Amino acid sequence: MNERKCRCGHDLSHPLVIPEPKYTAWGWFLLMMGATPKPVRALYRCERCGQVLASTRDEKVLREFS
Repeated sequence: MNERKCRCGHDLSHPLVIPEPKYTAWGWFLLMMGATPKPVRALYRCERCGQVLASTRDEKVLREFS
């Protein structure tokens, strides 16, 4: 299986590739007010080079941010 890798050579299972929540404008407002909104999606981004490897709208993953 040809798994996607970033410029650094990291794949989705590497500890430096983490899910990053993405919110709507309203979600960001709620976040700034101290509430915990549910993100609309999560991007898997390499912490070292910043490349996005994948995106998900999976409810199980999104619940981790709530």
